[in-house]
Amino acid sequence: MAMRASFNGRLSWSMVNINIKAYSVIESAKEHLHILHDKCSAPIERPSRCTSCGKIVPPEEQVRGAVHGEGWVVLTKADIESILPEPEEGRPITVHGFVDPSTVNPLWYDKPYYLTPADARSERAYTVLSRVLREEKASGVVTFVCRNAYHLGMVVTAAESLVLFQVHFPDHIRALKDYGIESEPLQITKGEIDLGRQLVARHRIQFKHSDYRDPVPQSLQRLIEAKAKGKKLAPLMPALQDASPVVIDLKQALEQSLRAVGKNGKQHTAPAKQTKKQGGSKTKARG
Repeated sequence: MAMRASFNGRLSWSMVNINIKAYSVIESAKEHLHILHDKCSAPIERPSRCTSCGKIVPPEEQVRGAVHGEGWVVLTKADIESILPEPEEGRPITVHGFVDPSTVNPLWYDKPYYLTPADARSERAYTVLSRVLREEKASGVVTFVCRNAYHLGMVVTAAESLVLFQVHFPDHIRALKDYGIESEPLQITKGEIDLGRQLVARHRIQFKHSDYRDPVPQSLQRLIEAKAKGKKLAPLMPALQDASPVVIDLKQALEQSLRAVGKNGKQHTAPAKQTKKQGGSKTKARG
């Protein structure tokens, strides 16, 4: 069965309009688990109970509200809809300009969507924009509306197509200092930096996305099938072992790491028995 588009739109690039369909790139890998009554093995429906009168409130009597001063301000559905953009098929995704992708902080990116041409007449303009962005190594800064909400976004080329990334607005981003964490400059020696660079250089790899898998969904499915058959299942996830040697200080740790990696860039791991002996006492590196 063909996947349904998340939304339809019109990518407006200067005087050029490209009718597009947007498809979510991300699919949740987690099995949807329900809350059950352990005695009946039946789903539990959570009642909406009023904290004032104690009665269960039906959906038609439920409204939104916000704390204001010492009380509540009630907002009806009509109140909220009055400040939201109206849902509209084909609403424009407006391109405001083009930027170097390296100037966009990765923290700002959110959910991606594949953009595809919605009709034959849009294919030519879509292909031109896709090729130009790829060759110029540029991203388009856009604003758009999706599900009654305003969004900032970036249109980039990836996976042989245009991809629209939702981008967080500035007031949606928390800084590290908001958590009360302040970093103080440390005095780092040139020797430590040089050793660190050598270690990074020897650990350089070619990243292959397909080499990495989330082991939880498959393990969860095996667990569900085993439980359905009344079987007991052995642990599916291997325990992580700490094979790190005792660390005395940062410089020594870097030097030991370089020796372990070797000139060919391959890590020399210790046998399992030696790992257990060394796992008794560990101290953290002193920076």
